[in-house]
Amino acid sequence: MLANNKMKAPTISVVIPTHNRPEGVAAAAESIFEQTLLPKELIVVDDGSNPPVSEKVFAGCPSGLSKKLLRNDSPKGANNARNRGIRAARGEWIAFLDDDDEFFPEKIEVVSKAINKKVSPVDVIYHPAHIFMVNEGVSYISKPTGFSPEDDVFRKLLIKNHIGGTPMVVVKKAALLNVGLFDEALQSLQDYELWLRLAKNNQSFHFLNSVLTRYQYITKKKSISKSLKVNRESVKFIEKKYADDYRSLLNNNDKKLHRAWVYDMQIHKSYLNKNYWRPVLLNLKALHELKMPKYLYGTFISFLGAKNVFKLRALISKPKS
Repeated sequence: MLANNKMKAPTISVVIPTHNRPEGVAAAAESIFEQTLLPKELIVVDDGSNPPVSEKVFAGCPSGLSKKLLRNDSPKGANNARNRGIRAARGEWIAFLDDDDEFFPEKIEVVSKAINKKVSPVDVIYHPAHIFMVNEGVSYISKPTGFSPEDDVFRKLLIKNHIGGTPMVVVKKAALLNVGLFDEALQSLQDYELWLRLAKNNQSFHFLNSVLTRYQYITKKKSISKSLKVNRESVKFIEKKYADDYRSLLNNNDKKLHRAWVYDMQIHKSYLNKNYWRPVLLNLKALHELKMPKYLYGTFISFLGAKNVFKLRALISKPKS
């Protein structure tokens, strides 16, 4: 275990949006209570849950951790809930956590040490996550990309999301306020679109190569994040919003890689929805359009079915001994 509360830490507020997941938000909050270095505060934003989230969610909260429960009387979406939490936060930094995920006990301490060690200013810290497929009983590690000092981060992010989702990211509150917080018009990819705005505004990104968040995916359980229709609409929204940037900054190969990323998202969501034929058809369509060999391989393995594909992915992602 890392040394507890011995270091001078930057002030970090943890924001958890929640909607109708009482067990999940309790487990997420518990993971904050168990941090080896406590954040400044924990903010839970109840987005119109029925029944409402009660103060019991803070049962077991350590005395050194400030807590706050905010509530929307009716659901307004995770973006609105996160934005409410950001505005109410007193910390200099915001760490995001969803109500079906958890932080590993050392997350706040490791992030705090990284912030303290940085000589040059940093605005966004991100890291890999441990992905657990609940129904399949398999897990793998996500692979965000680090950037070199000479990289044009905005251009690279136009191609694909190299960062990951909100529970993998800690951001300066001032940077979030400066770019206008999450876009509440988006139902999906709101995190990716926010990373784009931060990068376009020349905020500094720092990759921390430590697995600090546990994600849970439940296949076939309906959610906005797994909806192919919502994903397509969100991609179109973002591509329209940044149309001039796509035209001026991306060459033909960059645009091809962007299209591949869009296909990859759709294929992955098809597996999460346990749709047997759609991954086959999407791989074939991508192969025809992009002529990339990986989609020929993807077509063959998609016949294995979602469970075996995730098992194969877990096997491939295991670190070599």
